[in-house]
Amino acid sequence: MRIILDGEKIQSKQSLYDVLFQSLELPKDYGRNLDAISEYLTDPGSPVEIVLRNTAGLKKALQGYYVRLLFMLTDTMHRTARLTVTMEE
Repeated sequence: MRIILDGEKIQSKQSLYDVLFQSLELPKDYGRNLDAISEYLTDPGSPVEIVLRNTAGLKKALQGYYVRLLFMLTDTMHRTARLTVTMEE
């Protein structure tokens, strides 16, 4: 599965979670936070590639939350071979 987090389309934390929940097909009552996403990604399952595209737009839209997102993705990648993360400008 390939998930693109595009800074031209994501304008807020809400839209970030909308993309993640739709792409990962998570139930609506699943926690809308980075810990819940990380927990899901470390569970056994199909490989997931998350592409951060137009990172300047993501930084602007998410502000300080962008750093938290990067930390979570990096930490999760180190805990599971299921996740890969790439950046595209």
